[in-house]
Amino acid sequence: MHGIAFVGHPRSGKSTLVRSLAAGYGFTVYSGSQILRDAWLAIPEEERPPLITRNDYDLFHRQWRGKHGLDAMASFILSASVQNNNRFCFENVRNKYDAVTIKAAGGLIIAIECPLETRFARAMKEADAKDCQTLSDFLSAEMSEYDSNDDYGSHIMKVINMADISLDGNQSPEAVLTDLMRQLPFER
Repeated sequence: MHGIAFVGHPRSGKSTLVRSLAAGYGFTVYSGSQILRDAWLAIPEEERPPLITRNDYDLFHRQWRGKHGLDAMASFILSASVQNNNRFCFENVRNKYDAVTIKAAGGLIIAIECPLETRFARAMKEADAKDCQTLSDFLSAEMSEYDSNDDYGSHIMKVINMADISLDGNQSPEAVLTDLMRQLPFER
């Protein structure tokens, strides 16, 4: 298996790196946000909860995990990746159970670390509705994703500590990709 799951705080550069891997190396991309949006769209419209802010996504994610299992994202991705030669990139592993399942199947966890101020500047430049408008609010929303006290929440710091490879997301996207390709233990 050539599976890679990325972990990092919002706007650390995960999506940019995943798009590069997909375009240049044939990896199939799985986005946790897209998986959740697809699950949300499968709910009859009149029963859908709001899905606008990061907090909305977090609440829906918890409910979805409660229904489908603690490692629901990883199980879905691993099952789907069998049909794609097991070459996948999971854009954002946030839950320790997903990380354990991916690693147990032979996948790698890649952490992308980037300073808060850089990530906030990226959020303001991209003007995503899920992001907060002040640095203080951005940090506050992020803190809720660090290490939840419950199994259904986000455990970003725990997953970062499980990483096989750690990358500096404060570099150019090209430099981050070069650094990753140099460290991958399998054939590209």
